[in-house]
Amino acid sequence: MSLSVPSAPVPAAHPWPVFAWDDARALDRLRLVGDPAADACAAALADGGATATELRRVLASFRADKQQLPAGTPAPLRDFVLTLKATGSSSDAPALPAWADRERILRGQTAFMTSATMSVLVMLCRSLPEGYAAPSMAQVLNLSGELRARPFHRLMGTLQLLKDVSSPGSFEPGGVGPMVALEMRLLHAGVRTNVAPVAMGDRFASFTAQYGVPINQEDMLGTVLGFSTLVIEGLATMRVAHTEEEAEDYYHVWRVFGHLMGIRRPDMPDDADSMPATLAEARAFYATYHRHYVGASSFQGDFRKESEMANPDGVSLADAHVKMLKSVMPKHWQLILGDRVARVIIRDLTSEGACARVGIKPVAGHRLFTYLLARVPRWWERVTGLWGAKTEVLAAKWFFGALIKTAYSQPITYTVPRTLQDVRDLVDNGERSVRKLP
Repeated sequence: MSLSVPSAPVPAAHPWPVFAWDDARALDRLRLVGDPAADACAAALADGGATATELRRVLASFRADKQQLPAGTPAPLRDFVLTLKATGSSSDAPALPAWADRERILRGQTAFMTSATMSVLVMLCRSLPEGYAAPSMAQVLNLSGELRARPFHRLMGTLQLLKDVSSPGSFEPGGVGPMVALEMRLLHAGVRTNVAPVAMGDRFASFTAQYGVPINQEDMLGTVLGFSTLVIEGLATMRVAHTEEEAEDYYHVWRVFGHLMGIRRPDMPDDADSMPATLAEARAFYATYHRHYVGASSFQGDFRKESEMANPDGVSLADAHVKMLKSVMPKHWQLILGDRVARVIIRDLTSEGACARVGIKPVAGHRLFTYLLARVPRWWERVTGLWGAKTEVLAAKWFFGALIKTAYSQPITYTVPRTLQDVRDLVDNGERSVRKLP
C-alpha cells in the first residue's frame, strides 16, 4: 500500500507570488510541493502491485527499443509517459519544452566535455559535499544507509547522470537525456510517495512540518544548480577558462534537464520554464538556499560535534564521501597522504564554513598542498588543449565510460521504488536485474 505525501493546495484567493529568486518566503512555498503528476503515477503503480524489478525492465526496454514503450507496460506508467511525448512523434520519449534551444544545448555540452575531468573533480569536491549540509536532503539521501555504506556506487551513478546530461547530442531525437530525466523523475516520485512515509515512520510528520515534502521543488532546484552553477563557479576557482556565453549555455542544458526531471512552478503552465533564467538568478537562488544549511560556520571550538548534533546524516555522508575520495587515489598516495588531498580540495573549492558544517576537518600544511594542487588543472588544460575540441570530447566520453564500468557492468536503469529495499538494491547495483533483458 502506498502513502501519498501531503501537498498543500493553493487557495484561489492567494495566488502564488511573482518570483524573485532571492525571496525566501516565496521559495518556502515550493517546499510544499513535490511532483503531483509523477507522484500520482508512483502511487498508482504501487497500489497496482508493480514491482521495482518489473518497472526497471520496462524502462530499460523503453530506452533500448527505439524509445517505444514495450507491450505490457503498466497502465499508470503508460498514461503518464504518453502525456509527456510530443504530439505526432513516433517516439514515446518525453518532448523537450518549447523554450529549449538545441544549439545552446550542444554548445553547453561541448564546453563541459572539453573540461570534463576538472568538472567531475568540482562535482565531487564541491557540489556533493555542499549538498550534505541541508538536513532535508541529507536525511532522504541517508534513508537506506546504503549511500553511506557504498558511496562509490552512488558516485558512479552520479557520474553516469553527468555523462548522460552533458554528452553532445544527448537531447537530440533518440538521445538518452530525456529518458534519464524521466527515470530520475519517477525515482524521486517513488521515494517521495512510497518509500519516505514508511521508512521515516513516526518521524515523517515532523519531517514534513519542518522541511516540507521530501524531494520538494526547492530541493530539486538546489540539486540541479549544484550540478550546474556550482560546477561553473568551481571551474573558475580552479582557473579553468570558460567564456560567459559557454557558462550560460552549460546552465541552459541543466535548465532543460531540470524541466524534464519535474521541476515545475505551481502557478505556471506545464511547458513553462520554472527555473532561474540566467546564472545571475541561479546564484541569487543558491545564496538564498543556504538558509537551509546548518551546523558550525567555522573551525572554531568543537565544530564537528556542533555539526553532528545539527545534522548527523549530513556529517556521516560527508565522512563516507571523503573516505571514498581517498580510496580512488593510488595506494601509495593513500599510505602517505591519507585523506588530506580530498580535504584540501574540498576546502579550496568550497569554504571553511562549508567544510565545518559537514564536519570535514582542516589539514595542517594546507597552503603547501593548495600550491601544489593548483598546478594540476593548468597542466592538464595545457595537455588536453593540444588535442582539439573533438578529441577532448571523445576522450571525456571514454573516461566517463571506463570509470563507470568499475562499478556497473552496463548503464544503470533507475526504477520506481516501492520499498526501502528497492532503494538499497538500486544503490547496491542498479543494473543487476536487467542484465538479461527479455
